[in-house]
Amino acid sequence: MNNKGNILSSALIVIAILTFSLTSVAALTINLSSNTHQINLQTSEESLAKGLIKEAADQFEVYIRDGGTFIDFDNAGSLVIEQALGVEIDNITPSYPDFGDHTNGAVTYVYNFSYLLTNGKTIYLEIYVSSYGESLDSPEVFEYNIATDGTLIMNGGTYTDSKIFGDKVYITDLPFFYDELYSQYRALNSSFPHFTSAGSETYIYSNDYRFCTALCWSSTGNTVNDSIIVNNVTQGTFTDAWDNYSGDTGLQGDIEINDFFTSFDYDSYFFEYIQNESTTNSRDLTTSSSWEELTWDNLENVIWGATDNYYYDNVTSANFTRNKTFRDSSVYNGDLTISRNLTVQQSTDALVVLGNLTVDTSRSSINLNGNFIVLGNLTFIGNSVDIDGTFFVKGETIINMNENHGITTSGNNAGFTLLSKDNIRVENNHYYEYLSSAYGDYSIDSFMFTEQSIYINAVKSMMDYHGSLYALAKGGSINPIEVVDQSAVQVNGIIINNFQGYLTDIGWVYWATSSNNYANNRFKISPITQGSYITRFDHIPDFESIIVSEGVWTFFASEFNYN
Repeated sequence: MNNKGNILSSALIVIAILTFSLTSVAALTINLSSNTHQINLQTSEESLAKGLIKEAADQFEVYIRDGGTFIDFDNAGSLVIEQALGVEIDNITPSYPDFGDHTNGAVTYVYNFSYLLTNGKTIYLEIYVSSYGESLDSPEVFEYNIATDGTLIMNGGTYTDSKIFGDKVYITDLPFFYDELYSQYRALNSSFPHFTSAGSETYIYSNDYRFCTALCWSSTGNTVNDSIIVNNVTQGTFTDAWDNYSGDTGLQGDIEINDFFTSFDYDSYFFEYIQNESTTNSRDLTTSSSWEELTWDNLENVIWGATDNYYYDNVTSANFTRNKTFRDSSVYNGDLTISRNLTVQQSTDALVVLGNLTVDTSRSSINLNGNFIVLGNLTFIGNSVDIDGTFFVKGETIINMNENHGITTSGNNAGFTLLSKDNIRVENNHYYEYLSSAYGDYSIDSFMFTEQSIYINAVKSMMDYHGSLYALAKGGSINPIEVVDQSAVQVNGIIINNFQGYLTDIGWVYWATSSNNYANNRFKISPITQGSYITRFDHIPDFESIIVSEGVWTFFASEFNYN
């Protein structure tokens, strides 16, 4: 082939390549234009989705900051936002084991806000809500009359100049009780709690505050040990009190209490007293030849082994057949019944009972003064007992006394301090008939704390109570109070049953009227003068770690993600 032929061939090849290139470029341009259109559509949809998610998150924040509860948001508030914006909202806190209620004393939640795109992908944003880092406070001991990290149920009663905290607070005008005459539980028409009076106010510190007027309770059976059911799950009988109850709700506390007993450890407090104070002349138990690091399993053996060398005296039943004063710390090995006056003379020493202690005053009223350690249950039965001192109890405390009798604190200017690891039950007929002339004589100054629950039956009894009722509501009691929800989940906290009237021992009911002696509520609580608390009671725990916040939540948002 000549030079002209080579040039022609080369020209044809170049033309072909150029033609193919132009065609490819044109096709590519068309494809790019189509893809760009799709990308623009997708980008526009994603922008819309992000905007809707952001709006939903903003409405969620406003809902909580305005005082809405997380429970109400999960049940109803989130649905309103979902329907309006098309954004799915899920409380995913359980997926984060290091988050949740009472984490390091703070309340922390995690919520997922998501939007489904037309391409099948989901765009989502996570919101982290926490009170951690907000202001902390340590109120004075006894500043709160009633406090529990569990559920507080007040079926009537009078609460004067009080501060009240419960993780959940329920109020009703229908106290329940077991009617022995008819062998069944009954609910009585009575009165709602009375929170205010002339010159004083009562504050409620709980966002989850509900009331009920009918069908509040049901029972699992007809024996005294059957459970009362709180009908607030499937029937929805309890509704929001702040917005819907027209009666006296008290005043809403202006701070958020996340965990009242954040770091208090009852076991450590109990062991510290035994180790450092309860022995004779306050000798440190660690120097005893029988010393071991204290646990509940070895506690009895360690104390019993320390009866030698003057750490504790070993006492027998003969020491309790007459009025007795112990000048040194003493130990009784077994179950003990006290029916005579007894005094433990030194302010730090104690009488230790290595079993159950029963205070039986059936023969006559008695006085008890000093410190007592009970490694079993503590039971009060019989007639009145006047107490000036402190009881440390490993088991339950049960107060079940005769008609017109109960615990009083009229002694040597000290009250009744009760620290119980298990439940405190006031379930008796004491102060059975209310008589105005005897009202002041039957008041009690007391500080009661339990790691579990407090149950007070003031339908058949009366309590004119000055001081504080504290229940950690830890759960896990070997003998829990007989109150459950409709899912059969144990209710832990404080239950107060009050009747405004008079109920006889055979079941006859006399409702209160303005013209009789029974017009007043049978459960009353009020504080002692703030400056008198420490001098009035001994061995009061110092709950320095009460966590509160000023009601200002911190909201943290993640980046937008896809799945």
